[in-house]
Amino acid sequence: MKRDNRKAALAQIHIAKKQLGLDEELYRQMLKNLTGKSSCSDMVIGELYRVIRHLENVGFKKHRPRRGQYSPRATGKIIDVMRAVWIEMHQAGIVRDGSELALTNWAKRASSQRNGGIGVESLEWLERDTRLASQVLEDLKQWRKRAAKSEV
Repeated sequence: MKRDNRKAALAQIHIAKKQLGLDEELYRQMLKNLTGKSSCSDMVIGELYRVIRHLENVGFKKHRPRRGQYSPRATGKIIDVMRAVWIEMHQAGIVRDGSELALTNWAKRASSQRNGGIGVESLEWLERDTRLASQVLEDLKQWRKRAAKSEV
């Protein structure tokens, strides 16, 4: 059983290395800084877990989004533009979670502020009120603009 945990930890570390785009030199230096060892094969299980925790802290996500968390195929609606802006913000590092669920939660809060405390439960509900949908989209674009200015 202990061997399986070690294998799983090693697999996670190597997946994280690829996901984060670490080159070999940077990866080895990180291992050395964290554990004093430059190879995972020399580490005990506790050191491997320390490396995994560090990789998570710098952006490694262990789990892929579950089915249904990806955005549906675009159909030319205003919510498709919201999805595109949201994904762009995620790729730029402005938004931590680029999932459909995270966008829906944000839109619920944003629409609540614009709609007398009543937020939408689903992005599709915004399509029923184009005025509200336009305002929420504009809020999202303004957020993106502010974040871009703060990076400069």
